[in-house]
Amino acid sequence: MARPGCPTLYKPDNAELARKFCLLGATSDDLAGCFEVGRCTIDDWIASVPDCAAGVREGRAAAAGRVAL
Repeated sequence: MARPGCPTLYKPDNAELARKFCLLGATSDDLAGCFEVGRCTIDDWIASVPDCAAGVREGRAAAAGRVAL
């Protein structure tokens, strides 16, 4: 049975875009602005879409590594 509510605005390309934005230091609030959704939507995508979570994690890890140098 389909879940009630609005259809998701998430697209498969969002994971790669999120990774690239996070490489530039984007926060979840920044991602929300880029994708024109609320911060809680970004949190939901990270929690429920494995590709999105991986993209954000990879981008943030790479950005953190650059800062540590």
